[in-house]
Amino acid sequence: MSEVDGFSVTELAKLSLKRKEVFEGEECYVIEGYHPNGEAWQLWISKNNFLLRKLTNPTTNGELEEQIHRDIKVDGKIADAIYHPKVAGGRIADVIPKEKEDDIRRLVELVAPRDRLIMN
Repeated sequence: MSEVDGFSVTELAKLSLKRKEVFEGEECYVIEGYHPNGEAWQLWISKNNFLLRKLTNPTTNGELEEQIHRDIKVDGKIADAIYHPKVAGGRIADVIPKEKEDDIRRLVELVAPRDRLIMN
């Protein structure tokens, strides 16, 4: 899938609590961890609900890139169609765009044969 790249913050290593800080009115833990390439990343994690509020990481030109997460919604209603999707013509209608479904099918076709390999 062309839009998926990068890495997950769960891949950060050598995590440490740097400080506690208020960010946009939210008490946060500031955690530092190291990217597999060695760069230090910092995460602002809410003390109240443990959601990621802010993240900083170095860019290729040495500057810091900042991601801020606002208007995070939790405990909201999820449409019934997600749990009981309407299937039409062999595909899930109105939930996953056809292009996205095609990407998922291609990915499954690429991954599934590996599961059937017999290793000597």
